[in-house]
Amino acid sequence: MPEKIKKNTLISDIKEGDQIEDIFFVKFKKPLQKYSKGYWFEIRLEDTSDGIMLKYWGSNNQEEVQKAYDSIQKDAIILLKCRAAKYRDKIDLITNNPTDFRMLLPNEFDEKEFKRYTTKNMEEMSTELKQLIEQVQDNEIKSVLTEIFITDTDFFEKFQKAPAAVYLHHAWIGGLIEHTLNITKICLLMKKIYPQLNQDYLIAGALLHDIGKPREFSDKIRTVVSQEGMLVGHISIGVQILSEKMKKLNIPQEKQNRLIHLILSHHSKQEFGSPKTPAFLEAFVVALADELDARTQLITEKIEKANTEEETIYTKEFGNIFLK
Repeated sequence: MPEKIKKNTLISDIKEGDQIEDIFFVKFKKPLQKYSKGYWFEIRLEDTSDGIMLKYWGSNNQEEVQKAYDSIQKDAIILLKCRAAKYRDKIDLITNNPTDFRMLLPNEFDEKEFKRYTTKNMEEMSTELKQLIEQVQDNEIKSVLTEIFITDTDFFEKFQKAPAAVYLHHAWIGGLIEHTLNITKICLLMKKIYPQLNQDYLIAGALLHDIGKPREFSDKIRTVVSQEGMLVGHISIGVQILSEKMKKLNIPQEKQNRLIHLILSHHSKQEFGSPKTPAFLEAFVVALADELDARTQLITEKIEKANTEEETIYTKEFGNIFLK
């Protein structure tokens, strides 16, 4: 078997003037455009560290440039020779020769080089989740959680491997269970501060809130949103999964409504994607815990990746973030 082509340089390490010969994931292509010397196009490249634009400056032969453009496939791996240049304080990759790149076949590279993985122990997280279910006192709620996370082994295997997002927080394999456990811990801390909170609904809401995520994403070379994810979304998918399990277990309707509400309301506001806003105390806590963990992880990662000596970085999500 021929040796696989290895990745050499992370996008986050590329500097102006670098000569690059490496492999990248093709995220998308922009259409051909005319410029003073001919035709050009851009493609978005990614790896586990970041993304970058490749600009192809072609000749005045539109057919030749179109052929080069058509040879590039999105959601696939490209082997590329190029140089790094800075324009308007942003690094781009530049090439003008169709012989400087080719698409790789699946057996020519290792997919694992383009996937991010949790740094936590997967087996320990799985055990921790099951121990949380054991803490639930209400037998009907406990039976629902057991049916989803323990009895349905096919679902739980996918849940363990799923990311929590494509780009934002916990966007890596194992990120979903990691995020889920973080939310549960936050909710249980709130229970210590506010004893009147119902612990069973807190645990249930934290564990159930994102159960639609494994079907929202397609596990290809890089995680992408599935057709079901685009058209239905993880909140509606989660309600479908939960409703089917509760119907099977003959859970009382009032309890069904509360458990469904925990999923429907976990994005807090309708403009953030929640069909319902939180309407009882435990739903508020679950929604806020979800936002707190997601934002904290996202800001932490932005600080860790900030390659600057400045005191702050600007982010579109949070504005200025202090680094020191």
